[in-house]
Amino acid sequence: MIKAHVISDLFLHDNEWADPIDEVMPECDLVFVNGNNGVFKRSVLLAETICKKYPDTQVIYLNGRRELIRQKEKTIINDGLTARKFYSDLWPKNLHFAFEKPIHLTIKETKLDILCLHGYPHIPNDDVDIELWKSTSWYRYVNHGLTTDPDYCRPRGISDASRGEFPLWSTPSLCRKDHDREYDIVKQWNADREEGVVKILSTSLSPIHDCSLNGIDYTMYPNISPAHWVVSGYQTDAVFSDYHLYGNPGPGLSARTKTFII
Repeated sequence: MIKAHVISDLFLHDNEWADPIDEVMPECDLVFVNGNNGVFKRSVLLAETICKKYPDTQVIYLNGRRELIRQKEKTIINDGLTARKFYSDLWPKNLHFAFEKPIHLTIKETKLDILCLHGYPHIPNDDVDIELWKSTSWYRYVNHGLTTDPDYCRPRGISDASRGEFPLWSTPSLCRKDHDREYDIVKQWNADREEGVVKILSTSLSPIHDCSLNGIDYTMYPNISPAHWVVSGYQTDAVFSDYHLYGNPGPGLSARTKTFII
């Protein structure tokens, strides 16, 4: 029996101190630092702090939309973190990070196969109320890369001279494109089964009722069956026919006392 804890959605600013309560973990074997905990450097600092305080606890790190808000390609951020993991002597031995690739752990003789993805919604069509879409925190925080196209979102009357890089702000069609790319990864991972290995999917978006997409109809990764799906943005501990969905967003003592069993 493995006890796991999830910490997500703290939304810390660059130099903001975390509440000491949020750096005290319950008795557990595995912690998911599951995205939206702060800007990138602050979120990594949180994960490293937990690792140093609990060297015998394994920690899984995932970047969410809050970590990736700074106007850089998410691949640059994730590739940089991957390089740091391999080459830095200061990287905690119990901190685990992989970008769209499985993490394999053995805890208490139980083998775990953990896949961490950003998580993008599949929005069926582009017929979404534009004001509703732009009111979501998803639209405010998520971009799909950068462009140097001078005509992209160029205000009327402004010259067509180069204006540097601009984020590609999220649209339903860009969400579908990134969702389908991730879905191909998930399907392959889901199909690769080994007896006795527990599969856990981790995303910074919940497949249902995510707070970043209030009022928007969407789906995610149909017909998959991990043992557990760990999410951010939605408080849940629900067992469906295909998987156990678990989310534990937000700060405070109540959140820091909750665990689930693997």
